[in-house]
Parts: sequence; structure tokens; C-alpha cells
Amino acid sequence: MDIEIKKNLLNSSLERTAEKLGDITPNVMERFYARFQDARQCFEELYRGDRQKLEGEMIEQVLYCLMEWYDCPGEIEIVMVTTIPHHVECLHVHPEFFSGLIDAVCDTVVSTIPAEEAAELGVWTELQETMRSLVDDNVRYICNDKSYAQTS
Repeated sequence: MDIEIKKNLLNSSLERTAEKLGDITPNVMERFYARFQDARQCFEELYRGDRQKLEGEMIEQVLYCLMEWYDCPGEIEIVMVTTIPHHVECLHVHPEFFSGLIDAVCDTVVSTIPAEEAAELGVWTELQETMRSLVDDNVRYICNDKSYAQTS
């Protein structure tokens, strides 16, 4: 499928999601925290007193990576290679939180796509798999401890 078509499908999905859900942050974080109960405390400790601001920034970063992937994959790879090691090694964020947040964002958007929109669903499956692969590659690269390389 042509990249311009993929970008148009991606934008259509995001517009539909915004129309149906408005701010996706509550939906995304509900999905995320259902899977990672200990993350809320981790984020509270990282951003004392304003965890919601951190949540919004994280979702904004994931959306940026998803939206820009087709135009500039090299830039997104750089974002991942600088963000993930810093958060894992310096801030002690669990590596699986990265792929978990990507899943929560993608699953939230996909939940608004009609089942008959196979091409649109395919774009989101491709993006989700690509972003998760980038996370996995970075985690394997930075962590010698096999416990970090577990996939979610």
C-alpha cells in the first residue's frame, strides 16, 4: 500500500477517535493501568504531584511517533534510541511500559475503527508491530539482563 494512502488512513482514524472520544488520555491510561497496576505508583514517583501531566506527555510522544513514522522513520528511531535507554537505565522505568503504552494508544484508536475498514485496521496493526519492534530492539540493545528483554 502506498505511504500516502497509509498516512491518510492514519489521519482518518485519529480524527474519528478524536470525534468519538475527545481526549484519549483517560481511555489509554485505563487500558494501560489495567495491565500494569504498578505503573501508576512509578509515574507518581517520577512526576510527584502531577502524574496526569506526565501521562499526557507520554501519550503525546507515542502519538507523535505513530503519526510521523511514515514521513521520517529515522527520526522516530532516534527518539526511541534516546528515550528508552534513559528511562530504563536512569529512571528505572520498566521496559515493558513502553510497549504497553504503545499498545494502549493503538488499541484505543483501533476500538473506534469500524470492522469493515480493513485497510485502516491494517495500518494500525503495522504501526503497532513496528513501534513494538523498535522498543524490543532498544531494550535488547541496552540491557544485558534477560529479565528486561521479556516481551509483554
